[in-house]
Amino acid sequence: MKILDEKGLLTEEGKAIFKKIGRNTSCECPDHLVTLLEAAEKFTQYQKNCINEKPQDVYIHDWLQASSKNLEHIISSMIVSLARMEGLVDHENNFTGTDEL
Repeated sequence: MKILDEKGLLTEEGKAIFKKIGRNTSCECPDHLVTLLEAAEKFTQYQKNCINEKPQDVYIHDWLQASSKNLEHIISSMIVSLARMEGLVDHENNFTGTDEL
C-alpha cells in the first residue's frame, strides 16, 4: 500500500495507519505528526473560502493557502522519513508489515 498520493501527500489510509501506530506504541510522535498534518489541511481548505474585502486580501489568502499546502508537504515528508527510519516503509513508500497493525 502506498502512503503518498500522486501529489506527494500522505494518503488517508496512511494517516489512519500512522495514527494507530502512534496510539499503540510508547512513542506517540506518528499520531502527533498526523494531527499537525490534518490541521494544515483544514487551514488550506479554510483559505479557499476566506473573505476578500480588498484586493490585497486575495493576495494574502492565496499566499497563505500556498504556504499551508507547502506545510502539508513538509509534514508528509517528515512522516515518511520517520517511517523509513523506523522500518515501517520501504524505499518505494510502501508500508511493510501492516498485517500486525
